[in-house]
This record gives sequence, C-alpha cells and structure tokens, in this order.
Amino acid sequence: MSTGIYAIRHVLTGREYVGSAVNIEKRWKEHVRQATRGKHHSRFFQRSWLKHGAECMEFRVLLLCDKKRLLMYEQACIDGLRPVFNVAPTAGSQLGFKHSDSAKAKMSAAASRTRNFTGHRHSEESRQRISERRKGKGGGARTPERCANISAALTGKTVPEEVRKKISESLSGRTQSAETIEKRMKKLRGRKMPPGFAEAASARMMGKKMSPEALQKMRESRASLSADEVRKIRKMAGDGVKHREIAEKFGITVNNVSVINTRQTYAWVI
Repeated sequence: MSTGIYAIRHVLTGREYVGSAVNIEKRWKEHVRQATRGKHHSRFFQRSWLKHGAECMEFRVLLLCDKKRLLMYEQACIDGLRPVFNVAPTAGSQLGFKHSDSAKAKMSAAASRTRNFTGHRHSEESRQRISERRKGKGGGARTPERCANISAALTGKTVPEEVRKKISESLSGRTQSAETIEKRMKKLRGRKMPPGFAEAASARMMGKKMSPEALQKMRESRASLSADEVRKIRKMAGDGVKHREIAEKFGITVNNVSVINTRQTYAWVI
C-alpha cells in the first residue's frame, strides 16, 4: 500500500488532476469506477474521460509521504502544477468550488423535500400504512384501555428534585408572546371539560391552603398598578392631595386610593 500524492494526466492535452491518498492504488480504482459510471466528482475530468476514453488517461505517482503530511504536499503540488481537472483549488476542502446552475437546482429541490418533509407528498398506500401504524397511539383518539395503561404507568412516579430545578431554571424569565397566547386561547375556546373533571378538580383542591408566598405572588401577578404608581399615590396622599384628584389621575376609584394609602392592598410595596 502506497501513501502519497498522485496525478492523472490527459496524454493528448496535458491537463491533469492532482490528489492524495493513504492507499494510492485503491484511489486510482475509485477514479476509474466513478468515471466509468459517469459519476466522477470533477465534471472536467468526467467530460474528458467520456470524450477520449480511459486509454488517454495516464496515472502516475508524484511522491510518497507520511499520511500526516498528505494535505501539505498535495497543496504544494496543486499550487505548482495548477491542475485543470481539480474543481477546488484547496487541498482537502471545497473552498473555491462553484456548483453549476443545474446542480444548485437539484440540491435546492432535494433540500425542499427532506427539510421537515416540506413539499414531500406521501402516496395513498403510504398514508394508509402510516394510519394503520398510528391507530391507538398518541396524537389520535385514545381508547379507554390505553388511557388506563398510561395512568398505571405514571401512578406513583415523581420527578426528581434536580430535574424539577432544571426545568424551573429553564423556564424562569420566559414570557409567551401575544401571538402564542392568542393561539392557545383559540384552541381552548368552545372546548368543554370531560364529565366529572370539575368535580374531581374541586375534590383535589378541597381543604388545601396556599402558602403566604404563593398568595403574595398571585396578588402581585394580578396587580393592576405598578409598584412605582403605588408609591406615587401614597406620596400624593401624604402630601395632602385630594383622593378624588389622585383617582382621576391614575384611573381608579376613590376607595382604591384610600385602601392603597392605608396599606390594606399593595402591602408588599415598600
């Protein structure tokens, strides 16, 4: 097995192809096989092969070297010989290679079919097979037996504290866009709870009490005034501004001003 740099020369025109290989003999056979099938990666080499035949191609070894230095010597040979058949001027890279318009069109069409199956259409037989495989699985109508199996599999399972913490950290600070919220609302509009759902939810919540921290967060999330606005209201009331004037300025009722000033609401605002 020979490792090094080789060249394929067209004896009539003198045009060459320069390459490197760990196994030069095997690489030459690959060139012959690709060109014979009309699938050689160099369109220039392929055209000459089809036009003049294999007998016009002369294979020769330029130098032998260690495989770690293949690209270095290959680049030196490319720079010195300037082989016409090489489609890329950089050894071991496609840098500088330009695809033809027809090749670009083929790649674009292939990408449009394979990227998330965009533009791909299943045949009627294929659709039928997919439908048969998906029957009874998630995404479609779940049978009572499947629901019972899922319930039994999940009963008693708890999410580890580390996993909960990671999920919480990944979701903290994230807010849903108005479009996402609207999409969710459209899906929920007109939907009815299954029979017994409300009763079961009520039974689960019966007797449960929210922690002071949870109550505080709920109050803050439902607050219609910001903390800065509450501070301004209290300052204006402390400066003797009439509650009616404050109410008109902030668009709230006089009673709201009173309870805010006496800290009956927005007690968490310092």
